[in-house]
Amino acid sequence: MKFAGTDLGDYGMTVTLKGGDAGAPPLINPIDNVIDNGITYTSRLETRVISMSAVVSAASKALLATALDNIKLLLNPQLGEKALYLDFPPSYDRFYTAKLESLPQYLIQGTVAMTDLSFVCADPLAYYKSETTVNKDLNALGSDPYDWNQTPGGSAINRKAEFVITSPAVGTVILQNITTGDTLTMTSDGSNITVDCDTFSCSGATAFSGHWPRLLPGEANNIKITGAGTGAGTELDLTYRDCYL
Repeated sequence: MKFAGTDLGDYGMTVTLKGGDAGAPPLINPIDNVIDNGITYTSRLETRVISMSAVVSAASKALLATALDNIKLLLNPQLGEKALYLDFPPSYDRFYTAKLESLPQYLIQGTVAMTDLSFVCADPLAYYKSETTVNKDLNALGSDPYDWNQTPGGSAINRKAEFVITSPAVGTVILQNITTGDTLTMTSDGSNITVDCDTFSCSGATAFSGHWPRLLPGEANNIKITGAGTGAGTELDLTYRDCYL
């Protein structure tokens, strides 16, 4: 187990999942509901709770006390949500955004301490350890509109993609995922535009409306951009992480 970049094994801790596989979140309905005001998405994915049994061992009581202090500092819920990696399959290749929910008092026997850990994930999805970035040089392509197919991995709809349009033409710029039917229409003054589908923000555009594009996992998403222009330096960058149920 790794949390906030630290392997808990460094403190002599080993953990075992309780209550089933963390890779199977509770689902009421796996389909996202899009509220038709162009801004807000809701999801019927429930908050995930990951519970584990933990054992900490050390060479002496003094070292055990130090290890427990370090663990409590690292897991301090007041520090907010951090990346939680679990080393059972798949091994350290995806993480949850988690916050410690509870840490009961340790049961200490000699130089061994035992307890239970409970993490809460407001976002129940897991995310791949590294990002995917795709660059499209609209100036070199010299075509408007321009579209291509992008196939993310994972098993969950990705709603956290970021699209950056560099040096767009002045006027109306339209970003679409034809596959999902999402269309975002923006008014450009020539400044760089950043479309952040996680925060539903569109910086650099003087006005915008529509739906923030989502990416479907395991299939070709037809991404289309219209009105970006073909001037020098006009580019589109798409960045996302594969996500998993």
